[in-house]
Amino acid sequence: MTLGLAQRAGTWPLEIRRLTWTAAIVVGGSLPHWSTLASWIPVLLATAIAWRFAAALRGWPLPPRTLRLVLAVVALLAVLLEYRTLNGAEAGSALLVVMVALKFLELRTQRDELVLVMISYFLMFASVLTERGPLATAYVFMLVWLTTVALSTSADAASCCRPA
Repeated sequence: MTLGLAQRAGTWPLEIRRLTWTAAIVVGGSLPHWSTLASWIPVLLATAIAWRFAAALRGWPLPPRTLRLVLAVVALLAVLLEYRTLNGAEAGSALLVVMVALKFLELRTQRDELVLVMISYFLMFASVLTERGPLATAYVFMLVWLTTVALSTSADAASCCRPA
């Protein structure tokens, strides 16, 4: 008899569960921006998330600091060339998604997860600048609520397991 996904999720290692929540929050926060992003940016995000999961599941090394620095400079220049500015809702959102993708490549600690979640909050609220319909608003409220619940649960789990 096979276990359902929810039942198996309880047996996943803590790192994989935390990565899954963080990835869901990041993708959910960036999703409203995908229609205005250059096509390479969601690909960069998906690749970074996949690489981080592979590192956790298969023991792959995370990219070294020099490679991450080169990627950051190249991505910044690519956003600047694509949007001709770093100012404004579209270019700013693109830069935020690129920053999240690159931060995902160095995700190691709970502090790194917290940084990703906080940047995702900015992405969620930035989507309100461009999308103002009732469905977009409901989506952002639902995602903010889910993100806050995940953040609260993560903080509770971390505080309960620390030695006194």
